[in-house]
Amino acid sequence: MRGILHSTTSYTNLRRRTLAKYPSQPLPVWAVTELLSFGSLPYLFELMKSAVARAVANDFGFMHPAPFGKVVRAVADLRNYCAHGSRLFSRHFKRAQSIAPRHTAGPLLDHVSTPGYSRTSTESKRLYINAAVLAFMLRSHSEPSDWPARFRDHILSFSLPLITPDGHRVVTPELDMGFPASWNTKLLWQ
Repeated sequence: MRGILHSTTSYTNLRRRTLAKYPSQPLPVWAVTELLSFGSLPYLFELMKSAVARAVANDFGFMHPAPFGKVVRAVADLRNYCAHGSRLFSRHFKRAQSIAPRHTAGPLLDHVSTPGYSRTSTESKRLYINAAVLAFMLRSHSEPSDWPARFRDHILSFSLPLITPDGHRVVTPELDMGFPASWNTKLLWQ
C-alpha cells in the first residue's frame, strides 16, 4: 500500500494520528484517499478485481479493462503535464495510445484506430489522441460533461502568430499536435 501513496512521511503521520483515534481498526479508506495522488489511480485500477475493473472500464466506454488501464496511465500523464504547466502543443507524450475499434463501445474513436489518421509524425504520442480518448471517456460516462465542446472551441481559437519567412504557420494543430483534417466535424466533438 505504501508504494502507491504520494508521501511516506504523510502516510506515517496520518497513520499515527488515525491509530491513536481508532486503535483497534484498520486505516479507514477516507484517510488513505486523502494521501493518494492522481498518479496512484492507474495502480489502484490494476489492483481491482476483474469484475470490478470491467465494470469501471464499461462505465467509460471500454469493452475490456486492459486497454482501459493503459488509457488511465496516459490520462494521468496528460493530467500531470497540465497540472505542472508543461507545454502540450508540440509534446511527444511518453506513452503511445493505441485504440482498436474492438476496445471501445461505438464508433466515436474509429477515426484514430488506423495509422496515418493525421499528418503528424508519431501521432499516437501527440495531444490529439489523448484528448480524443478523454473526450470519449467523458461522453461515454453517465455524468454529463461539456469538456469535449470546450476543448474543441479552445483548439479552434488556437493561433500562435509565428510565421515563417515564406508565410507558413510555425505551429498548427494538424502538424504539431496530431489533429486530423476536419477533426472538429467528427461525431466525437459534436
